[in-house]
Amino acid sequence: MCRPRGGVGGRKVRPSVRAWIRPCAGLLAVAVGLTLTAPPAWAAQAKSAAAPQTLRAAAAAQVASIDTNKALLSTQDAAGGGARGESKNFFGTPKGIATVVLMVGAITWAGISRARDAVHSPGRK
Repeated sequence: MCRPRGGVGGRKVRPSVRAWIRPCAGLLAVAVGLTLTAPPAWAAQAKSAAAPQTLRAAAAAQVASIDTNKALLSTQDAAGGGARGESKNFFGTPKGIATVVLMVGAITWAGISRARDAVHSPGRK
């Protein structure tokens, strides 16, 4: 018996989900393979170091390169700003305002969609 091309009884049949399993598995295998074969980011740093330094030598070099005048001025500014009470509230910044607006919008959307998604079944009345 031969079926029409439109599906069973002339109706279209929804394609099976199983048709997507093999391509998705292949894509996942390629992504995992590329991830595992890529060299780690720290590998280039290890090759560029000519001689391994001790922790003491690295710390001494870093301390020697610090500009003490800049460091002193930046610590005084940071301590002085907090003492005068000029620190800005997070919700007064543009990012804070955007956060509050997004939170209020999300809560409103959730409440409205919850009210509209009620099940109206005759068996539940």
